[in-house]
Amino acid sequence: MKKLSTQQREIQHLLVPGVRRDAAFYYLGETMIKVNLRPQAVGMFERLVKEFQTSEYLKKAQKRLAEIKPSVKPPAEIKR
Repeated sequence: MKKLSTQQREIQHLLVPGVRRDAAFYYLGETMIKVNLRPQAVGMFERLVKEFQTSEYLKKAQKRLAEIKPSVKPPAEIKR
């Protein structure tokens, strides 16, 4: 994931306990879409939906999943 190294460093501090991890997952997913890493973006949005049922980002994450998930191949289908 070399494309995200800068972005990951910028939000890494958000992934510590007690910090708005839901926001971090949402914005990391958005960043992954921008750098054409849609399978990873799906993972971030799915994690937000699963772990943060009362998040203010829940509906946005669900909307993004509905938009991008149908176009993402399951991991077994991705050529390496």
